[in-house]
Amino acid sequence: MHPPISRAAARQRGAAIVAFTVSALPLLFCGLLVVEAARWHMTRQMLDLALLEAARAGATGHARPATIEQAFETALLPLFHPPGRHRDPRARMRASFLHVTQQTGAPPWRIDVTSPSVGAYADFGDASLRIPAARGLPTIRNDYQAEQHLRRRRMGWPGGRGPRSGQTVFEANMLRLRLAYAHAPWVPGVRALLRRLAALRGSGDPAARAGMLVMEMEMALPMQSHPVLWHASAAGVGRPVNAVGAAGAARGARPAETAGAAGADREVAGARTHVGPVGLRTPTRRPRPGPDEMDISAPERRDAGAGPLLPDGSDGPIDDPACGVLLCCAPVGNGDGLA
Repeated sequence: MHPPISRAAARQRGAAIVAFTVSALPLLFCGLLVVEAARWHMTRQMLDLALLEAARAGATGHARPATIEQAFETALLPLFHPPGRHRDPRARMRASFLHVTQQTGAPPWRIDVTSPSVGAYADFGDASLRIPAARGLPTIRNDYQAEQHLRRRRMGWPGGRGPRSGQTVFEANMLRLRLAYAHAPWVPGVRALLRRLAALRGSGDPAARAGMLVMEMEMALPMQSHPVLWHASAAGVGRPVNAVGAAGAARGARPAETAGAAGADREVAGARTHVGPVGLRTPTRRPRPGPDEMDISAPERRDAGAGPLLPDGSDGPIDDPACGVLLCCAPVGNGDGLA
């Protein structure tokens, strides 16, 4: 026969469970935060790689918006593998983008080209260049940059910097991309915390106000082709190249640009400009950039077919089979060495 349990002992029943719950819940939440931080880190690493691939494609593809978009999305596909209930990783990516857009009312990601600037095309544009699908668009010559720089200095430009852009021809041939990506937290409660922090900071980003973690990063690579000012560009601090819409199954309209976005939405030789990932998009029409934004200064105009600049800054052709290609080393002096 068991001895009777005292009333004092009976009052302590369940105390261990309560103590465990009080201590375990914070530990569990901290563990989930570690998992969330790992997801953030993995996503950021994938975004960095995807932005690098986008910059590579843009550097070799005349900074064309559609080329940058396609390369970015393709490089981002491993982030959405395995596809789960979706047909493939791309379908899962579109569904994820659509979900973010529905939650925030804003594009899930955006890439801006901050260099070359619009002023750089006015300073260094070369009317003699002929780029397929870009006829009549301002283009910066990518080769013979040292000779171009020397010519500008002899024209009286301080340090070879253009009067409108403040850049040298070397800086004008540098592709700089800026990415903003809205990442949806997985752990419950984190979105509420981020939403509160955004309200305290007075953030105007709709994704941040919706409790998303907005990841921002930049990438810069030297151009390996002649940069073209596509019609997605307009005056502003940065030229919006990607205004990403909600991801869906079919390509169509893109969402209206945010209030602070500078850019135009037009068709250039059948290619989308101011582009975004596959999804629902509402077209936005804006006036073409003014003459001051697209103008190529008169001293820089040269007749079609004109050869590259000589080292002394003149316009005469260089008689060398390598001339006209990206990597050209014209013989100088006695012809025994390379430039």
